[in-house]
Amino acid sequence: MAKPRVFVSSTYYDLKHIRSSMELFIESLGYEPILFERGDITYLPGEKIDMSCYQEAANSDIFVLIIGGRYGSEASEQIEKNEKEGGENDSPVTYESITKTEYETAAEKKIPMYIFVEKNVYAEYQTYKCNKDKENLTYAFADSVDVYYFIDAIEKIPRENVIKTFEMFSDIENWLRIQWAGLFRDFLKKRSEQIQLSDLSGQVECLRENNETLKKYLETLMKNTIPETYEKVIDEENERLKRYNTLSTLVKAKLYKYIKSHYRLNDEKFENKFLTEIANSVSFENFISKLSLISPLKPISKILLMQDTIYLEEYSFIKNLLENNPYMIEYYNGLSSEEELPKT
Repeated sequence: MAKPRVFVSSTYYDLKHIRSSMELFIESLGYEPILFERGDITYLPGEKIDMSCYQEAANSDIFVLIIGGRYGSEASEQIEKNEKEGGENDSPVTYESITKTEYETAAEKKIPMYIFVEKNVYAEYQTYKCNKDKENLTYAFADSVDVYYFIDAIEKIPRENVIKTFEMFSDIENWLRIQWAGLFRDFLKKRSEQIQLSDLSGQVECLRENNETLKKYLETLMKNTIPETYEKVIDEENERLKRYNTLSTLVKAKLYKYIKSHYRLNDEKFENKFLTEIANSVSFENFISKLSLISPLKPISKILLMQDTIYLEEYSFIKNLLENNPYMIEYYNGLSSEEELPKT
């Protein structure tokens, strides 16, 4: 059975005792630790050594980043870039380190990530944040201000990048035990939900078959009891089911829910306006303009609507749905509703 692969990323010489303890801890849980010093990295022929590290980071199941007082060795891509560009660098850091690039690789792949910073380093990072604009400051717990640039970059990324501080390895171990136990519990819960959904899917399929059987029985019964009108009744019911299925798709749309929250109309009247104006509009912007004549949207609401591509995609989907199902508009045009919107 495959084991979860845990990639441990950090500088080596200042944190080798932490890395050694991490290896033993990960193995004690039955997981597979990935550390370059123990030969777990598969080095690719013809590639720089650090490129293989990035590939292993991308292929891991869990990523653990540990930051101490050292920034680390320069990434090979950075060295090549410096050689080509004569040392010019647009980034605030002096150079891109291997550890930083491993982190960025895992973050791009959205691998579950656990980040630890040595307590004194993180305390001094708070001092750095208050003195970013001052030059030539000397820091006691970091060999380079790049360490603090790195932590700053992590905190700015809009992900679940929770940073935990540590003084000794037990701080890391205790927190990871809790987090990974929670991860395993979440897996078990989702597995149970999938089983329940599978059972529910089977029940729905059974109901569908029963419904089809009942439908055939009723059609036969109606044919024998009201032969003159049974076809008309069946056609009307089929049309009703088509409308119901189309509306079921409609009310799940994010666009429908967003716009409906701005109108004080009952469901049927709102559906009438919504469907009619989509059908009659020539573009998404034209559709929003038409609805704004009923109840003007706040400027920010209109901007959000126009900028979010999912609303445009849903508008196109619903418009196509109506073009293929014209009976929807015919049905709603037959309902009593408020005065029609002026043409724009």
